[in-house]
Amino acid sequence: MKIYATDLDDLALGAVFLATGGGGDPYLPTLIAKQTLEQTGPVTLIDANTLADDAFVVPVGGVGAPTVSLELLPSIDEASRVLDAYSTLINREIDAVASFEIGGGNSLMPLMAAAVKGLPVIDGDANSR
Repeated sequence: MKIYATDLDDLALGAVFLATGGGGDPYLPTLIAKQTLEQTGPVTLIDANTLADDAFVVPVGGVGAPTVSLELLPSIDEASRVLDAYSTLINREIDAVASFEIGGGNSLMPLMAAAVKGLPVIDGDANSR
């Protein structure tokens, strides 16, 4: 399955609903994620069962108060640069990206990182919504 920039409003709204408001306001992350996917193309969403048993999956997201991102606006490649640094640090290629929570901005950050790096994102919705 592919996730396109046009899918992000619905995805962000659903994430806020499921997180009951946790993770902050998704407005700014949605704008940045849309711009990212418009530049890179869609992100591939895959089932975790399709990965090899030794696949290296890295969860991506922000920790702390989301209001900090209003002081220093995130960039399109911020999350992907974190993946680059982590891959270099542990000397291992990343096979896929995952989200570590459904919250507002954190539901979109893995998509941005995966889009820039050309990696798939794990579908973490066990209910197949």
